This record gives sequence, C-alpha cells and structure tokens, in this order.
Amino acid sequence: MNIKVKVRTAHGTIVWDAKEKKSSFISNEEAAKLEKEQAAPQKPAAGKTEGKATKGTKGKAPAKEKETADGE
Repeated sequence: MNIKVKVRTAHGTIVWDAKEKKSSFISNEEAAKLEKEQAAPQKPAAGKTEGKATKGTKGKAPAKEKETADGE
C-alpha cells in the first residue's frame, strides 16, 4: 500500500497517501483497519533471495589465470 500513518491524535489520525501525494485525516478506527491490511503477509517479489547478502571483502580479488585459445 502507499498509505503511511504519520500522526496519531485523540481525535483521529493523519495519514500520507504517496500515490495521490496528499495527506488525509481519518478516524482512529479506520487507521487501525488500514494498519492491519498493510501488516498482512505479502508474497516476496520474484528473484529476491531471503536473508541478507554478504558483504564483499576490501582486499584485491584473486588473480584469474589467462587461458590460451587452444585450451592449454
């Protein structure tokens, strides 16, 4: 979803809609429903792997051996 809760008050909640690029004032009950909808598990995007990627080292990469055209 493109809507984020910005400020909660006793009278309602101010939310930001990134798609429409505007803020709105909604009731706290509506904001609670909105948060439940956004918290629902979503399918991960295709091609993304789970977990963190490992960091590369700061050292030099190992030298590659040159191959000749005849495979020797």
